[in-house]
Amino acid sequence: MCFFELFEVRLCGRVTASLAAWLMAVLVLNVGQSRAQGVPGSAAATTVQQPVFGVAVSPEGVMEQLQFAAPGGDLFHQRAAMARATLNANLQKPTAMRMVSLARLQEAIKSHQEKQQLLPDDILKLAGLQRLEYIFAEPDDADIIIGGPAQGWILDADGRAVGMLNRRPIMLLEDLLTALRTFRVEKPKGVWVGCSIGPTAGGLARLKELQRNLPKQVLQSQEQAVASAVWIGIEQALGDGDITVFGISPRTNMAKVMIEADYRMKLIAIGREPPPVDMPVFFALLKSVPHNNFQRWWFTPNYQCVEISNDRLAMRISGQGVKLGTEEYKTDGQGRLIQLKSKPLPAAKLYADSFTKKYPEIAAASPVFGQLRNTIDLLIAASFIQRENLLTQTGLDIRMLLDPETIDVESLIAPTRAKSLANVKWDSGTMIAPSGGVSILASDAFRDDMQLQVSPEFRARLSQKKNAEKRERWWWDSL
Repeated sequence: MCFFELFEVRLCGRVTASLAAWLMAVLVLNVGQSRAQGVPGSAAATTVQQPVFGVAVSPEGVMEQLQFAAPGGDLFHQRAAMARATLNANLQKPTAMRMVSLARLQEAIKSHQEKQQLLPDDILKLAGLQRLEYIFAEPDDADIIIGGPAQGWILDADGRAVGMLNRRPIMLLEDLLTALRTFRVEKPKGVWVGCSIGPTAGGLARLKELQRNLPKQVLQSQEQAVASAVWIGIEQALGDGDITVFGISPRTNMAKVMIEADYRMKLIAIGREPPPVDMPVFFALLKSVPHNNFQRWWFTPNYQCVEISNDRLAMRISGQGVKLGTEEYKTDGQGRLIQLKSKPLPAAKLYADSFTKKYPEIAAASPVFGQLRNTIDLLIAASFIQRENLLTQTGLDIRMLLDPETIDVESLIAPTRAKSLANVKWDSGTMIAPSGGVSILASDAFRDDMQLQVSPEFRARLSQKKNAEKRERWWWDSL
């Protein structure tokens, strides 16, 4: 979620001016890279030819912004050449449908572990899958098969595995296992998964005190000095915010993706990170807002994206999968937030609508948003397996995949606090401080009123699956 607190500073003898400040929290991307802060108030660019933005987390679990230079074209081509030289030629081929057998994937993992071998990259990267679009339950073969587009991969500047050709993120074994373990048969079906990033009570109290001590009037010649002082003062007053992850372990890569995507969305909103595509940005659009009102933003799944076969043994996930919502709140005088029935701020609504509409482009240009979409798809798929009891229906025993002692997916430092970031803007008398989060209820994808009619594409894949020859390898490409 994202809440904005508003108050005013006036420009002496002329027009109303404003200061806009945001609390931002962010998770680790690449601790080893050099750091550089963005410049408050700088204009947001509209292309992807920008420095690479990320996050860092300290051993104490405190997160902060990270920015570093992207590698040049020669370095990328060198990495691509090395990847092509070492990666299986068949894995490198782009395909619209790569199939992965959960039964045979587990057997492949078991074979490597029995030989005390590290898991190879093709298993860790799920044979280059870039999206999970299909699930096929196979009772005759005691198997469940997942499928979607795939291609060979390379590590980008952040250390993320991305496609050699389209640079979109590759799905990871650890995320698949996190999703499957979240929706084990014995666990509740209505599990909420997400994160919350927000200011502490002490930080908000210090911010209120800062507000009371701000000058009520500022000379035009003092604008920049006051803006810089208030920007620094806001970050110091807010201090570290609190991070909460629910539904999954905060030490998983899936938690990292949710927190980072939420944070980066707000960095873009406030002009601290250029948008990856041409789109309206909240900070640039903001002109005026009601006093003492709050604005909330949150990522949720686009639940109208699921098709299920008549026998309920197969599912297709289509569409972009993610949307950004916004609504308005106020305080009741006791520090509690009450939702208003009024429409959200036009700038906030336009930013949320644009982010939702352009999400496929954003996910293609900025890998973390592609990872968030994949996270949602994996959770919906695992929820479907649980809801339809597909493990029992197929007789598939994947206890090794579900056993946290066999494959550890909780190896990251759990972030507990977030460094505050601010931006300032002279315009229309406003100061703003938000928090943020992601909220996913995967089971909502299967409400009766949300299910779509089976598409011709899904029927075609079902027909191909019935006629497909049996494979011995744990992954293969389908026509």
